Amino acid sequence: MRGRWHAPEHLVCTRCGRQREAHQLDRILWCDDCRRAARRHAALWGRLSAVAAAVALILWITFAVRPSNRFLGAWAGIVVAAYWLGSRAAREVIFGITRITSRPRGNAGLEVLPGTQEAGPADTEEEWRDGPGTAAGSG
Repeated sequence: MRGRWHAPEHLVCTRCGRQREAHQLDRILWCDDCRRAARRHAALWGRLSAVAAAVALILWITFAVRPSNRFLGAWAGIVVAAYWLGSRAAREVIFGITRITSRPRGNAGLEVLPGTQEAGPADTEEEWRDGPGTAAGSG
């Protein structure tokens, strides 16, 4: 049917540029490999930032709070909990920033691949502007 657009069977991952089947890509056209790599990268930086925050917390507890030996276990629990929460929060923030700021490689995701030469939403500028079936000569 003229004027109807069908999604192509194959698309290009916007991060790595490799051709994939359309169902293998997510909503911003990243493949599973790219998502896993971005998750690993975010997890590494999340853990590193959590270690830095935990060290800062330990220094603050040691020199500013100066706890008695009676409560050292409770303070250690606070540091461990802060590390765990900080690691998870930083990982999700870093992954989100990576996804939001990712730039497509060239025309990745927008290329017309062999065998996918289907008509877009409108075949002519008039159909695009006025809607399907309104182009001059249709009828």
